[in-house]
Amino acid sequence: MDKLFLLNLFTFLCLAEGRFLTRQEADKNCNLCTVFHMGFCYTGMKSCAASAGDHCATKNIYVIQNTGEARYHYSKLTCKSNCVNEDMTSKRKRVEILCCREQHYCNMPFGSKIPAS
Repeated sequence: MDKLFLLNLFTFLCLAEGRFLTRQEADKNCNLCTVFHMGFCYTGMKSCAASAGDHCATKNIYVIQNTGEARYHYSKLTCKSNCVNEDMTSKRKRVEILCCREQHYCNMPFGSKIPAS
């Protein structure tokens, strides 16, 4: 009887652990937009699902002015595998990639308002 109890307990704990891991790594919904600027998606806002290991990503594009100032141009909102926060600057362009996974739709650029549903 003790062996049967231990076997059932072991099975229950394994199943419970599996459910916990599944909840922890659940998909996150992300904003999906090719051209986002001033709180508006010019290509039509959609969504994508970032699976386990994926992230929501915001790619901010800046244009380098003749004065050397980086002026914000637009953002691209996506789901991204192997996402790493990056900040790359060339002679005429700066690209900033921000990754997140804390909550659904976390890749909305700062200062933008999410419309109430």
